[in-house]
Order: sequence, then structure tokens, then C-alpha cells
Amino acid sequence: MKSYRVWLIILSLLLTITPLVAQTNDEYAIALDVRSEGVEIQRVDTQEWIALPRRAVTPIGVGDTVRILRDGRASMQFTDASSMLLLPGSQYLVEALAQDNDSQTVHLTFSGVTILNMSDIENFRLTGRTITVTDVNGVVGFWSDDLSEDAVTVTVGTATIEYDDETTTINELEGIFYQAENTVVTPMNDNAVNRAYLVGDIEGCRAIVQTTAQFPGVNVRTGAGENFLIRGLIEDDDEAVLLAQTENSGWVRVQYTNSFGWVIAIGLQETGCDLPVVPDTSAEEDLVRIINPTLDELDVLVPFYGNPRFDSWFYRYR
Repeated sequence: MKSYRVWLIILSLLLTITPLVAQTNDEYAIALDVRSEGVEIQRVDTQEWIALPRRAVTPIGVGDTVRILRDGRASMQFTDASSMLLLPGSQYLVEALAQDNDSQTVHLTFSGVTILNMSDIENFRLTGRTITVTDVNGVVGFWSDDLSEDAVTVTVGTATIEYDDETTTINELEGIFYQAENTVVTPMNDNAVNRAYLVGDIEGCRAIVQTTAQFPGVNVRTGAGENFLIRGLIEDDDEAVLLAQTENSGWVRVQYTNSFGWVIAIGLQETGCDLPVVPDTSAEEDLVRIINPTLDELDVLVPFYGNPRFDSWFYRYR
């Protein structure tokens, strides 16, 4: 009876995975490696989203779409030397895929967050909302979602960036944050080379946290109100990087560690900052979290997001 059940489990897994393989008949395909549950694929010319089990490996081709849910994680392997880590809350559409002798063509569009580690794809294009990344030779982070404008940072090597009618190259420890008519390459600190720090450097206005004696500082929340989750704490006399304020001036959006959050305005010293005004009902921050990262994933993540000891929200262990 026990042997019979084992064979039933194996058969059910084959029925789940085999159609995924069979639908991709291209000579050259991308290998999708599922790192954690929460990864789905929609095959070309179909409407159904198929959930993939952890540790599944399946080829994907032109017209296929991959989406990574809140706690999901996966990687795309293009060649032995080129891959891309797909982080939670992202989605990818394969637009073009070809191989000619030893050269490959890979074109994708995406939204969300991804990290590329590449060296040998001659014709590569990854397009977000306003920026396209091409000619990657190194390790590159790309953010493209509704939280903020597109951003790209480089920890190792170089990448070519296209936006509007411009083309520029980003080198190691540099980043670019899209701003209409004012997009510039910005040097970055090597502690954490991600969009939050880049936006804070470019758009932030600095202020000192100063509360009453009974409070040790201000709570950083996921939204503009005391009903939102507490993300962390900025202590008295520490510096806060301010980005925007609500219409009633009661809450201020800040850059906090690897992402963004909100603090109550009365906990800040008068700054004279001329901050952009956003609605009082601004959307809650959609914060990326990495659940149980592996050692090889940490090798990629730490240069962008810092050591797990310093951000227990981003890195989660269960």
C-alpha cells in the first residue's frame, strides 16, 4: 500500500510538470528554476496560470509569462554564465529568444524587482516601464513597479541603459533613477546598492528625529497612519531621509533601510524641506521579503540589500 501511494505521488507530479515542458519546443529555451513556492507560469496563447512546485525546473520560450507571488522566488538560466534572480512581486514576458551558433538573443519585458548576473549574452534586452537594460556584463539590480520610477544599480561590471531617446553606461557602484528630463548616473555607497538608497540620495531631504522624553524615537510604518504595521524604529537624534508628506502634513514618507515607510511628522525637527504632497490615503508600501534565502542567493542579494543582521524585515527565516 505504501509503495502504491509513492507511485501515485510521482505520477501526479509528472502530470503537473510534463505539459509545461511539452509546450516549449524552441531550439533555445530559458531554464526556469523554482526556488520557493509562489511561482506561476502562463504558457503562450493560454489563459491558465499554472503553479510550479518548489525545485521544479522547466523550459520557457517566446510568449510565456512568469509571475512571482509575494513569497515566491525563482531564477532564469540563460547560459552557464548568465542568469537572473526573480524576486517577489515581479512578472516577466519572453518577447524574443533565439540562438545562432554561440550567440543568443534574449528580449523580455518585466515589472517588479530582479537581479542579473550576466557575461555572455550578446543581444540582451530587459524592458521595464521607462528603462531598458542591455549589454550587461556584471551584476545588476533593476526595479520597475508602481512604488517609484524605474531604477538600475550595478555592483560589479557595467550595463547599458536606454530611456527616452538616450543611451548611457552605468559602471560599478553607480545607479540611475528615471526622472523625466533629469535622469543622471549617480555614484553609490557600497553598503547597499538598491533603489531605496538611490532615491534617498537623489530626492531625499534630511531631518533629525526628535521626540518627547517618553518615546525612544519614531516608528516607521508601512502606511500613513497608526493602523499600519510597524516596519522599524528611527531613534532620537538619528537622521531620517524624507521624500514626501501627506496633504494634512501629519505623515512623512521616508527611505528606511532597503525600502520605504512612513513616520509621524511631529517626531521630526522643523526642517524647511519642500516635500512633494501626496494624498492622505496613499497606498500601503508593498515591501519585498526574502524567505529563507540560500547561501548562493545571499551572495547575490547582500551587495544590493546588505547583511541579514541589519534588516530582519527583508530577510525572513522560518
